[in-house]
Amino acid sequence: ILFRISSADSTKIPAADSMVVLCDRIVAELNTSASGYIDAIEYKADDSSMNQVLSAIDENLPYFLEEYDYSILDSLTGTQAISNKVEENYKTLTGPAGMTMGRFIVKDPLGLNFIAYKKLQSLKGNEEISLYDEHFFSKDNKNLLFFLSPKFSSSETSRNKDFSDLLEKIVNEQISGGDLKVTYFGAPLVAAGNAAQIRKDIILTSSLTILLLVLMVAWFFRRIRYSLLMIFPVVFGAAFALAMIYLFKGSISVIAIGAGSVVLGIAVNYSLHFLMHQRYHGNVKEAIKELAFPMTMGSLTTIGGFLSLQFVKAPVLQDLGLFAALCLVGAAISSLVFLPHFISKDIVVSTRTEGELSAYEKLMGRLKKNKRLGILFICLTPILLFFAKDVSFEDDMNKINYMSPSLKQAESEMNRLSSFYHKSVFVVATGNSLNEALEKSESAIPQINRMKNEGVINSSTGVSSFIISEKEQAIRLTRWNDFWSKGKKEQVLNDLKEE
Repeated sequence: ILFRISSADSTKIPAADSMVVLCDRIVAELNTSASGYIDAIEYKADDSSMNQVLSAIDENLPYFLEEYDYSILDSLTGTQAISNKVEENYKTLTGPAGMTMGRFIVKDPLGLNFIAYKKLQSLKGNEEISLYDEHFFSKDNKNLLFFLSPKFSSSETSRNKDFSDLLEKIVNEQISGGDLKVTYFGAPLVAAGNAAQIRKDIILTSSLTILLLVLMVAWFFRRIRYSLLMIFPVVFGAAFALAMIYLFKGSISVIAIGAGSVVLGIAVNYSLHFLMHQRYHGNVKEAIKELAFPMTMGSLTTIGGFLSLQFVKAPVLQDLGLFAALCLVGAAISSLVFLPHFISKDIVVSTRTEGELSAYEKLMGRLKKNKRLGILFICLTPILLFFAKDVSFEDDMNKINYMSPSLKQAESEMNRLSSFYHKSVFVVATGNSLNEALEKSESAIPQINRMKNEGVINSSTGVSSFIISEKEQAIRLTRWNDFWSKGKKEQVLNDLKEE
């Protein structure tokens, strides 16, 4: 999760010291109140780690030098270059900088290690980050940045939702009454907000669906009891599906449950068909006899369609297909086996005549006798197919996720701050051993450099300049030994002694 501290008034430049103080307060409060949710917080530069890196370079310089570095190395070890460097070192040692640069000059009087030191800039990833009081600032000093690594992955939305609420509370308490604001953004927050919104949507859509179905059936049958009977197979189907998933799978995507309102509309058809047949026949056995085969075949085709989603690669679609199929199985069984036991045997059979048909029934009766309508639909089909082929599909997968207005604003501000926070692509090299993975990683470098030169990518950051395979180590060591021939060593040592 990336945090950004800036001025609440975009026209003002905040005091860097004030942002540092606020950052330290927030970090201290997070470590105290939210330590169970946090793995690490990066808010200060670690000098000790940098010293270890520099020492490693000093002791293993040949392994950090690439082929193109030797032209620089050759120029630094020339007679005139050595004379200029010794003079420069003398001025440095006798000046104010001598206290800090002295140890570097003693170890490396010619400054050869700085060839490798400069490669550390490739790990920086962003030229627009600077340091102030060991804290990370944007280059214009208007924004202080720090990073938080949550203890739980993005998939653990329940715990991340609790952390998100606690984080919001801590930040609001710390900035209350001040002239600074804090924005933060990260995948765990998006996932937690997405899951919370889906839960709300599930409750809303399912409740509306059930309410509308109950009202429609109550209006049609003129009996509230029939509304409840119609809903019972649907509820049983949902409970059956969740129970089976718990027993055989254990978990399911919340998005799959979110499609419950669609499945409700399909599942309710089973009980509705039975109640309609019962209304016009008045005999439960006859209704079951007429419906058993067509309902079974109809449900099998629908269930088979949902189960076909098991062959797709997207886990969420697999969960949706499984949940919907099991829900329909439970609803069909309930409608044919359990529902008849709750139907009154003294129900009056509908004996309406042609003149007593409703306006809707009369309209449907006339339409089914109109052959011109069939010809019209046949003619419309190729026309519709012609326009259907031009439909475009949304290719931005980020629009599938729900983000609250505050998270959208935070993402927008982070993206405006620097190109470093735009969407990144991670290239991962794997192998049976570390050495094999390193060799594969090194093979990708020429292609990445080519894409940078062509402007396909803005920049790249990697460890291939510092952590190299055994094969590359041998090549670089041989190149180093070839450079320092006996004559080259003697020339450099003699020039240093003369100076």
